[in-house]
Parts: sequence; structure tokens; C-alpha cells
Amino acid sequence: MTKPVAALTQELVLNCLDATPLVPAGWFDYSYKLAQDWSSISDDGIFVNLTDMLNSVEGGARSGCCGPDGMDGINVFCTNGHPIGTEYNDCWTPVFIYIQLANVIQEICQSR
Repeated sequence: MTKPVAALTQELVLNCLDATPLVPAGWFDYSYKLAQDWSSISDDGIFVNLTDMLNSVEGGARSGCCGPDGMDGINVFCTNGHPIGTEYNDCWTPVFIYIQLANVIQEICQSR
């Protein structure tokens, strides 16, 4: 459901500024690093940049003033309707997709 992404390194940090990507494109990070700051996010997931998502569609409750604020739960689905995660993309939130680890299947890509 995403382009190939790698775990965020220590040289890169989460960007918690409003209306900006939380995680750089091409990277993901674990939610336990930020979960205590968000009541709607548990510590058993990952954060992904919106531009890294593939084959996903909007759905569910997508309330917010400038975009989905994520407070109503899962609002991103695969094209077959299966839940993927929650998009946060409002003016008062960083921009990202939160995906619970239960919905993650990791595939290791080999360099050529």
C-alpha cells in the first residue's frame, strides 16, 4: 500500500509543525515516539508520508476544517474497501497517515 519506505534514521526527526509532513517522503517512523501527544494514536503503529501511499482511497469520517483531522478513526482504505489507516491532514495537525501495525505487512526489498 506504500512505495518502498525505510525506518527513519537518528539523523532525521519527526516534524511536528502544523500543516507540514510529519515524516519525510520515503521514510516511516514508529508511533510510540509520539503517541503520548495524540489521544487518537496508540503506540502500536507507524507514521507514513501521504505521498508514499499507493492504491488507497478516502472513506469513513473525514471531519476537520481544512482536511481530515483524524479524530474519527480510520479514513483511508485499499481499493477493495479494506481499512488501512488514518489520514491526518488538517491545518492544526502535522500531515501523515497513521497505520496500526496489525495492518502492516513488511516486505524486504533487495538492492539490485
